[in-house]
Amino acid sequence: MPSCDGEPIDSDKLPLVCLIPSAEGSKPGLLACTPKGEFRYWEDISYAMTEAERYKGLKVYLQEGDQGIYLACHETKGSSRENCVIIFGTEHVALYRIQVCQPDGKPTLISSSISRPAGFIGQLSSYIWQSGKLDDGGIVSTTLGAKLGKNYSSELFVLLEKSLEKWILQGTRVAPKYKFCQDIHNIIAQEVYISDGVFESNPLDVQLLDIEFAKNGELIILVSHLPNSQQSESDQNKDLTYFLVILNTIDQDSSSGQYNVTRCIPLKVHSNVSLGPNAKLVMPNGGPGAFVVFPQAIIVTTILKDVNYTNIITMCDPINDIIIGFGAEGSKSWHTRDTIDDISEMHILTTKTGVMSCRLNISEIIEENAPLQPEQMDIEDSQAKRNRELKFTIEQAIFRKDDTNVPVFCTLPPDFKGDINKVVLEISDEILDSRSQYLNESIDLKSQLQERNNKMASLIQFIHNSKAVDKRLIITKLFFHNLVTISYTHPLGNGCFGMRKRWLAFKKLWNHHNASYLPAQDGAEGLCRKLLNSAIHEYFQDRNFQPSHNEDLARFFYRFRVRDLGTIFTYIQRVIENYMDIDDRNLLVFEANTIILLAFEAAFDFRRMNKELYAITSNESKDSWTFQSELLKVLHQQFEDTDEAIRSFAVQHSSQTANDSLQYIGQDVNDYNKIPTKDTRIETLKDQMVNLADVLLGVTTERLICDDVRTRSNAQSYREKWSNILKKLVSIGRGDRAFALSESYEDYKTLVDLIMESGENIDDYIKIFMEKYQEKFAFKLYEWYLDEERYANLLSHPHVSEHKEWLRVFLNERNLGGISWMHDIYMDNYNDASIKLRLLTQNERRVRKRKTFLSISKLTFLASLSDEMDTQNTQNEDVLCNLEAIENGFELIDAYSVLQDQFVEIITSEDQTAVDEHKQVNVIVENAAKNVKQYRPMHAKVFAQCVPYILHGEMLPTEGLIEVLTLKDKKEKDDFPFTLQFALSDDKLPDDRRRAILQTIWRRIYITDRWDCISNTNDMSDEDVNEQIKGTAVYHTLDIVSQTADIPLVQWFCSPAEAFFASTEEQLRRRFSEFNEEELAGLIEDYKKENFALERVIQEYNLEMHVDHALKLLDLKSALDV
Repeated sequence: MPSCDGEPIDSDKLPLVCLIPSAEGSKPGLLACTPKGEFRYWEDISYAMTEAERYKGLKVYLQEGDQGIYLACHETKGSSRENCVIIFGTEHVALYRIQVCQPDGKPTLISSSISRPAGFIGQLSSYIWQSGKLDDGGIVSTTLGAKLGKNYSSELFVLLEKSLEKWILQGTRVAPKYKFCQDIHNIIAQEVYISDGVFESNPLDVQLLDIEFAKNGELIILVSHLPNSQQSESDQNKDLTYFLVILNTIDQDSSSGQYNVTRCIPLKVHSNVSLGPNAKLVMPNGGPGAFVVFPQAIIVTTILKDVNYTNIITMCDPINDIIIGFGAEGSKSWHTRDTIDDISEMHILTTKTGVMSCRLNISEIIEENAPLQPEQMDIEDSQAKRNRELKFTIEQAIFRKDDTNVPVFCTLPPDFKGDINKVVLEISDEILDSRSQYLNESIDLKSQLQERNNKMASLIQFIHNSKAVDKRLIITKLFFHNLVTISYTHPLGNGCFGMRKRWLAFKKLWNHHNASYLPAQDGAEGLCRKLLNSAIHEYFQDRNFQPSHNEDLARFFYRFRVRDLGTIFTYIQRVIENYMDIDDRNLLVFEANTIILLAFEAAFDFRRMNKELYAITSNESKDSWTFQSELLKVLHQQFEDTDEAIRSFAVQHSSQTANDSLQYIGQDVNDYNKIPTKDTRIETLKDQMVNLADVLLGVTTERLICDDVRTRSNAQSYREKWSNILKKLVSIGRGDRAFALSESYEDYKTLVDLIMESGENIDDYIKIFMEKYQEKFAFKLYEWYLDEERYANLLSHPHVSEHKEWLRVFLNERNLGGISWMHDIYMDNYNDASIKLRLLTQNERRVRKRKTFLSISKLTFLASLSDEMDTQNTQNEDVLCNLEAIENGFELIDAYSVLQDQFVEIITSEDQTAVDEHKQVNVIVENAAKNVKQYRPMHAKVFAQCVPYILHGEMLPTEGLIEVLTLKDKKEKDDFPFTLQFALSDDKLPDDRRRAILQTIWRRIYITDRWDCISNTNDMSDEDVNEQIKGTAVYHTLDIVSQTADIPLVQWFCSPAEAFFASTEEQLRRRFSEFNEEELAGLIEDYKKENFALERVIQEYNLEMHVDHALKLLDLKSALDV
């Protein structure tokens, strides 16, 4: 797409865009086109922003000096992407139809020219049309007309600046039929002059702006008129008047039926803003409601007779809030004429307000038959007021329900107004942060915390008892917005679970903090007691919080900063990092573990005891403090610091034990056992390390199933550390806990690693865990063998014979056909082995080795058949498909063998002997593709690039083989059918590349046949004409492929109009990456030569008629065969 970064925006460089309808429930697609005719299509509109390279491309080659100026997609009712009508128009008024085809479920773009009449006069007219603008001016707009029969055939009207064209669209495979072109500007201008009270005016002052097709078959033209054009631009915009001109014809079925003006509806409205000339007409479902959309306003009217209604809706902020998009169901499409909509509705998108709907009550207008007063779109936003009223009602219910001074029962009426989600979350925030005016002041922090806990419970109960809202949704949002959660499933009260766990965690931390105020000794014990208090001080210092006189920061934190509970752990680690002494840091790590584990284990304990009562998902708990991004880092860092502290204490353990023993000689044994020696501290640290691993794995697990991509990505980075974490537990003598955690969190990969690294009783462990966890463990075991590249051990493992079905499923799921076919033979699954061997050939580049694989595949296929070769077995659809695929593989190899023999014969002939490979290639090209080399040199180079592969017995990409078979001078009878079959059978070809290949094959078929021999059929009988057609490569290819291909004709056949080369330069550059820009340009010229040759046989020899004849003969043959 063109880029305008760093330059003033030039509208001529900007792409044309339109939305493409999609299946119900799916997002629409986006089609964009540069003025030079390069198209890009995104199947999902979101891909254009998030996956810009995920598009399908198409290049429409325009005449020199021409550029695209118009792009529109007309959606028919019940249509899909395949049959919506996409029209592309150029500055020189050339028209093209763009189609989004999905032959294999994936979109592909196809273009076809909408050509005007041929003949001498037509050719002269065509030259004028393609070489410059018409006197009738450029393209203004298009609309579909009446539906004609079935298969979405319909009329197409093209509004030019001065005239109106009518076409008949007859499906996707038939070229549009030109009906007529009528000059309508003059008759419209005369009617506008009369309606506007002007009798002398410049015809240029009347402009045709847009067109719509009405239910009753009338055409509605939006027109603007400037009575006095000798004014400044701003004055001109103020004096512009607008009209809806209605055209109709008595004989609409006649190809020459002329449209006349039947009515002219003036759109006379008062507006305080300048509307300007940029206006579009929208008629939902063909009227009678009509909307004229300007950037700042919408004129609303109807086309009903004897009904005088016109209104204008103006944006309140016409400078900053302008209309940038609009749409309506059934606009510019064909419609059913049975009923009239009671309501006409359209939607608009503005830069400030967003999406809005504009409705016109047709039935009410018909009843009243009176105009309404003009009014502006001044919608009062009373949402804030309704929210305040709702908040007051809920606060009365939860704070004053026991107050005798409030003699009312507060409840939510079924029709309550306001945003319940926003209000409830606001109230919960105020309770949590002690900001609510209804909370009692209390010096006792414990009582104050209890009151907040009670009020939150009252809020939950109020929402739970209300029948007017989605209780589960609100309670979930409420508590997971504010409270602690650890992910578990439960069927009741989501918020109660999170709230209760927070309360327990907070209570334990508060009790632990209170203990730090008890008289403490100096040294290690006093250092540990001050850790949490120091972290709180660091927290407030980081926020530049200045406490008031005698303010207790810890009390202030627990009262007003409850939601930052998770954040305080990062400050605990910061305090530890400030200590340079290793021993002090190790002691503080011990205390930090105690604090962190208190908070998490309180939640874990509650979860374990009540897990059957609750059903909380990780997605619902992602707003809690446990989902703070830094917590995983904190937990992992604590784990690593604990491991380091254990190793540090272990180094000093021997000498410290000896000194402590001498110091306490003679004392009571019981007193001695109470001494906190480094030995007991090491054991405690090991237990903490195990618990930290448990918490870290649990917190990581809940984030891995969260719907937030960033959260999952962060958690995945720690998930990858699980193996090292559990292995460290083994290194400190906690191997049993490492095994237990692996099982608890279903980390079977690490479980396998631990077993293999233990080196003891491996087979026994494997047997136990395979019986216990079955495939979940077995698959990780198989993966270990693959990672270690021990394939023979995998296939011969002692447990394979007992669980050989598991290994079969494992190998199949991972598409390991290279070794799974051997296991299939071991299991007597000969048919599966045959299929896998056949599929292996697709990746084999050597022709001889591919033939070997195919031979083994056929042998195993034959082994899979029963000895009796009964009819039911041999007629099985899967069996036949496999056999057909094997035979197709041999046909492909035969094609290579034939080509190789031909090339070898050329270079070994007496007069063409050459030793150097480069010379050999030149000799082959000179003899096998002489015509191509003479007239299309870059195609000859493509041919030459493929020759060495064939000489060396190597497989070519499908495209390369097709180029050789279709470019060589002497073509075998079945070359074209074979190329089509090769293209259809290659599953690796992207849809757009496959479509381009099919176009190339059919294009070369059309230009290969001698159409000049059958162009004049005047002196031939019907039988002679039929024989001539049957002798063409077109008919032979259709006949052969239709018999062998099991897919519809439309998926592999290209009509002459569809066979033109239309690939973009970017697509060619990707395919021929080795070509420089000059060579690429030459290649495009060669393709254009093929296009010109195809255009010539279409125009001079009536190719479309002959191809249709061939298709009819094919249909007749199929009918006779039946």
